[in-house]
Amino acid sequence: MKIALHDSKTQAAVQRVINAPADSESLPENAPHCLYDAHLCLPRDKHNATVFGSKIYGVCTLVRRDMNASVKEVEWDLEGRVLVTELLTHGLAVFNIYAVNGTSNPYRDPVTGKVIGDRHMHKRAFHERLRDECVRYEEQGWKVCVAGDLNISRGPLDSYPQQRVGKENIKNRVHFEKCFMQSNAEGGKLEMRDTFRELKGPEKKYTYRPRGKPWGAGMDRVDLILLSSSKSQDGDLTLKEADILDSEEDRGPSDHTPIYVDLRWSGKHVEGVED
Repeated sequence: MKIALHDSKTQAAVQRVINAPADSESLPENAPHCLYDAHLCLPRDKHNATVFGSKIYGVCTLVRRDMNASVKEVEWDLEGRVLVTELLTHGLAVFNIYAVNGTSNPYRDPVTGKVIGDRHMHKRAFHERLRDECVRYEEQGWKVCVAGDLNISRGPLDSYPQQRVGKENIKNRVHFEKCFMQSNAEGGKLEMRDTFRELKGPEKKYTYRPRGKPWGAGMDRVDLILLSSSKSQDGDLTLKEADILDSEEDRGPSDHTPIYVDLRWSGKHVEGVED
């Protein structure tokens, strides 16, 4: 999201564009109700996130106006990486995430600007803070969905021709699994469900398709949609579909392809979560 925190003009333009009139032939019968609000979370860390410089962050969540929902930022996120949409009717908290990319670049204290580590260290700290936020929601009775660019390729099936094998990259993957996918004594309580793997098994599809390479030359599945463990469900939530729109046409001008899930509550359709 290439928008500065104080650029209210561009932020207003986003709101106008998402509700621009569509072709009259494509408008549904309930068109008056198909209006959306754009919720933005933009960087406010002057030492680690710069707009239009070497680092650009920010996430945007579109919420249909007829939904009973509340959208919140989290206090600890200074880089515009987390938005939480509480779907109040269904008791579902949807986390829109742009996770930290682990690199050897320096990470600076957000207050003093002093280098206190690297982006690998910061990535793992992000994992822990996000995990704790998800756990808090679950302990309050919410179901949790984490969706977005998690910047993690979980296993060999998720990268081509191969995963990153650097020491820090391996450490990041192990840490992610412990935080979100396993139950362990180191703080991992979530045991979340990887929706694509749950329904598609070993099928190979990818979400990161760099534009600097020919299609198919190198790719990773780093965009994920995770759901609360089935152990934490009360039986009314069903995962009906999860997939990746893995084609050049669907990728469009981006270097990522869209992902989505279809959820049902007590047999009724619930608006899908897309990234």
